[in-house]
Amino acid sequence: MARSLEDAETTPGCVLVGTSEWIRTATAALADEAVTVTGAVSAASDITDDRLETATCLLTDERAALAAVDGACPIIYAIDSTADESVDDIRAEGATDIVAKRSVQKPQLLAHRLQRTLTCADSKRERALTDRVRERELLEALSKATSHLLAVDSKTTACEHLVDIVADVLELDGVVYRFDDRANELHPVAQSSAFVSTFGSPSAVEPNGSSIWETFVTGAPSVSDDVRPSPATPDATAAHSGLTVPLGEHGVFVAVSSTPYADVSGAVELVEPFAVATEAALDRIGQRQQFHDCERELERHDRRLERLDAALEMRRDVEQLLLMADSRAEIERGVPARLADREACSLAWFGEPDANGNCLEPRSHAGRDRGYLDAVTVTTVDESAAEPAGRAARTKAPVYVENVAASVHDGAWRGEALSRNVQCVYAVPLVYDGFLYGVLSVYGDQRDAFDEPFRSMLADLGKTIAYAIDAVNRKHALVDDGRTEVELEVVADATLCRLAAFLDERVSYAGATARDGEAQVVFAAVDGPVDESIDAEDHVSVEGVRQLVTVAEHEDETLLQLRLTNPSLGAITDSHGAQLREFVADASGGRARIGVPDAVEVRDLVTGISRNGPDVSMIARRAVATDGCSTVANRARSALLDTFTDRQREVVQTAYHGGFFEWPRQANGEEIADSLEISSPAFHKHVRAVERKLFAVLFEGTATTGVN
Repeated sequence: MARSLEDAETTPGCVLVGTSEWIRTATAALADEAVTVTGAVSAASDITDDRLETATCLLTDERAALAAVDGACPIIYAIDSTADESVDDIRAEGATDIVAKRSVQKPQLLAHRLQRTLTCADSKRERALTDRVRERELLEALSKATSHLLAVDSKTTACEHLVDIVADVLELDGVVYRFDDRANELHPVAQSSAFVSTFGSPSAVEPNGSSIWETFVTGAPSVSDDVRPSPATPDATAAHSGLTVPLGEHGVFVAVSSTPYADVSGAVELVEPFAVATEAALDRIGQRQQFHDCERELERHDRRLERLDAALEMRRDVEQLLLMADSRAEIERGVPARLADREACSLAWFGEPDANGNCLEPRSHAGRDRGYLDAVTVTTVDESAAEPAGRAARTKAPVYVENVAASVHDGAWRGEALSRNVQCVYAVPLVYDGFLYGVLSVYGDQRDAFDEPFRSMLADLGKTIAYAIDAVNRKHALVDDGRTEVELEVVADATLCRLAAFLDERVSYAGATARDGEAQVVFAAVDGPVDESIDAEDHVSVEGVRQLVTVAEHEDETLLQLRLTNPSLGAITDSHGAQLREFVADASGGRARIGVPDAVEVRDLVTGISRNGPDVSMIARRAVATDGCSTVANRARSALLDTFTDRQREVVQTAYHGGFFEWPRQANGEEIADSLEISSPAFHKHVRAVERKLFAVLFEGTATTGVN
C-alpha cells in the first residue's frame, strides 16, 4: 500500500478520518489554506487501499486509524491537550506527527505541519528508494561479477576483476594478495591504479602480525582506521580507513577509501559477496588447473610408456639377431639395419678403431648416408669438436648431441652433418670386459630425436652387442679346425716387462682369470726368488700393477699373483678368439706366441692388441696342424669351464699354478687361501666343488651345474 515518490503532489492531499466536530472544523480550515482534502471517512474501518492510493497523508483524532493505516502513508494525529493520552504511545502506534486540536484555530500552522510531515515522509521514501536502487545495483553487479568470474581461466584475471568491480561499484581502492606457500608470504597480484597513486606499489606481507596477515590466518574480516599496506607516497600523511576480507586459502583482499578518515566499516557486508565469488572462482580455476596437470601428466606417462614399449621391442629384435648370429660380420650388418628402420633414425653405422687407434673406420652402415661417412674423418679424441663416435671411442661412454646446430662452428663435422639434414647424433661404445669392439652411432633428422628410453636401451644394448661379438669370436676359436701360430715382439712398456725391469728377473706369463666387475688377475712366474723386503707400496709403483701377492715359491722360480689396472695381453688375445700360449718378458721387451684360429684375421688380432694393450709387431707366422680331437677337446673344455663360477675358477687356477695339485705339494691350502684372502675352509669348499663337476663330466658324461 506504500506510495512511490513519483506519486507525490506539490499540494498536499489529505484524507480525514473521524466524525468529531474537530474533524469538520479542520476540513473547513484546510480548505481555506489550499490544502486538498481528497476525502473523508467516518471510521477507521472504512479506510481502503483505494482511499489510501489517493491520499498524500491522513489526519485523524481516532486511535483506531493508526492501526488501520499501519505505516502505509504518513498519518497526523490530533491530540486533545486535556485528554489523558501518552505522546510516546501514540508515536509507537504509528503516528508520523502529532498536533494539538487547538491548532485548527490557526489554519496556517496546521497546513505548515502537514507540509512538513509530507516533506519528511518524502525524504524517507527517497532514501528508501535510493537504498533499494543501490541494493539492486549491487545485486546486478554481483550477478555480472559472478558470471564474469565463471568465464575467466586465470587466477590473476579473477583477482583483477575483483579489484575493478569494487572500485566501480563501491568506489573503494583495492589490492589482492595471494599466498605464496614456498616463500610463506602474501604477494600482491592485482591492484587498482588509484591505489598505487595513493599508497605506492604494494609490497609483500610477511608473517609479522599485521591486520592483513591476521585476516588471512584467522579467516575473519577486519576493519582498520589507518591501513598502510605499502610504503606511502611522501604526501600521503593522512590516515585512510580500510577493510581486509579473506579469500580462503588463496589470500586476502584489502579495500581502502581514497578519502582520508572516511568510515568504511559498513562496506564489509558489501565487499564480502564479491570476495566469496572470487574465492569460488579461484577454487574452480585451481581445481581445473590440477585436473589439466593430471591430464598432462597422464599423457606424458602414456607417451613414455609408448616410447618404452618401442625401445623394448627394438631391444628384443636386436637381441634375437645377436642370439642367431654366427659371425661378427652378421652382427655388424644386422644391428645398424634394424636401427635404421626406426622412424627417428636416418642413419646408423658401425665403426672400429684403426690399427693405431686414432680413427674410426666404418665397417657397415644402414639408412641414408648421403656421403656423410666419406666426408668426415672420425678421430678418437675427447674433444667437443670431435665427431661424437670418436669421442665415444676415446671415453668409452655414450655421447649425445641433441642439437647439431647449437655450436655449428665447433668442429667441421657439424657443417657436414647439417648440410645433410642431420640434427642430432647418439654414439654408443661397444665395450665388454674392458675391451672396445667398436662404436655404434645413430643419426636423426630432427632435434632431440632420440628420447631417454631409447638412449638408455641402446647404451645397455651396447654392452650386449660387445658380449655377442666376444662370444662369436670365442665360438669360432673353439670350432675351427684350422689354426695359425704367430710370434709377436712386445715393446718394453708392457706390464710384465715393467715388472721384470723392477724385479731385475725374467717373468713368464702363467695364466689369467677375472672376477665380475674387477680388474683381471694374472699369474706370472719369476725366475729365482723374490726379495721379501719388497712391500706393497713398491708394487704399486709398477705402472699397471695394483696388487702383487706371492702364491708359491719353488726351487727355481716364484709364482706371483698380479691384479692389473689394464687388460693383459692374454685377455686381449682371448677377446679376439685367439689363445696366448707363451709370453716371456724382461726389461728389454718380450716375446709372445699366440694360437690363432683360421676364422680370426691375424691382422685384426695384431691391430686389436696394439690398440688395447702394448705395441706389438709380428716376427713369425706358421701353420699348425690340428685334428678333430683337439676341436672336440676345446668344446668340452669350454663347456666345463662355463659350469664354474668366477670365484671357483680363480681359486682352482691359483691352486693349480701354485703347485697345490703337485706331489709333493709345493703349497698347501692355507698358503693358497692366504694369497686369495679367503679362509682355508672356503678354499677347500671351492676346490671340492670344481672336482665334483670335473668327475661328473668324466664318469657320468654330464656337467653338474648344481654344485657350487
